[in-house]
Amino acid sequence: MGLIGRETVAGRDPSEVSREILDVLDEMEDLPGEKVLNYAVRQAA
Repeated sequence: MGLIGRETVAGRDPSEVSREILDVLDEMEDLPGEKVLNYAVRQAA
């Protein structure tokens, strides 16, 4: 929330900043995906 506020004060469109943040969060969520899925399968078996 702070980042959106700072970027808005700097003159950026809040919707644009929010979309960029969501893109970054989506990428971060995908990083451990395959490894975590492999561990989950190993532990369940």
